[in-house]
Amino acid sequence: MTRPARSPAPRGAPPPGPGQQGQAMVLGMLLAGVAAIVFARYFFVGQVTAARAKQLHSLDAAAYSAALIQARSLNMLAYVNRAHVGQQVAMAHLVTLGSWAMLGGTQAGQLSSGNPPAHLIGFMFGPGHGAAYAAASRAAGMDDLAREQGELARAYKNHDAAVRQVLSRVQEDIVRALPSAREAALRQVLADNYSMRIEPGDFDLRVDHDNWPGHVQKYAGHLQLRDLAEQAAARYRFLDPRDHTARNPWVVDARCPGLRHELRRRGQTRLDASGLWQSIDTESFHALRSNRWIGCYHR
Repeated sequence: MTRPARSPAPRGAPPPGPGQQGQAMVLGMLLAGVAAIVFARYFFVGQVTAARAKQLHSLDAAAYSAALIQARSLNMLAYVNRAHVGQQVAMAHLVTLGSWAMLGGTQAGQLSSGNPPAHLIGFMFGPGHGAAYAAASRAAGMDDLAREQGELARAYKNHDAAVRQVLSRVQEDIVRALPSAREAALRQVLADNYSMRIEPGDFDLRVDHDNWPGHVQKYAGHLQLRDLAEQAAARYRFLDPRDHTARNPWVVDARCPGLRHELRRRGQTRLDASGLWQSIDTESFHALRSNRWIGCYHR
């Protein structure tokens, strides 16, 4: 038998040695390590980016919630200011009612004493004025309502107590409690936005700048409440000035033909400089007199 001849080895290629096997595996391991490092880097960067985005969203939600708490507090202060104005308008009406009651009681006393008599007022200024003056007899004793222990005085004190002891204290409590309520909302929203078991008190929050006290002081409603109260009171005709002068139609004295006997009605309701409502109502008869030294005058 003959054996097939072996093919000759290629020229220039050394025969493979035992130490040259597995070099491709080393290169592959190096590349795999580099790929693992790159993957881990991008994974951690993604984790940090996601955590930062979640932190920003949580902080935005917390800031919005705190701003909402503050806005609701400001709205509540505005509603309390409106209640202040309503109380002031009610007090203005009570003061005016008291002034009218005093006028009615005074006229009832004058009518009973005949100073002046009702028929004289009707004769000089017309039956309407005479009937109104005669009706003052039914107002006898009404001035007691406006005195210190009267019903109108007690009602005024109740309104004043509501303003000073209720509404003012409510506003003070709102202003004082807002910072703590706002911080509690911040912490609660942050705790709700994290899935881990974190208590609201675990967050380290610091407020770098809070202008809440200065903001409330600068834009406090009581600085403008006077104007608001006066504008609201101006909508009620009952609180309008009550000035009227009636004159008899005929000439009283030839030396002053343009002058007449006068029935003067005066009344006004106003808010004085100290913030208290003042009201006055009067009605007086002024007879025209004359003499040769000073001429005509009203008495």
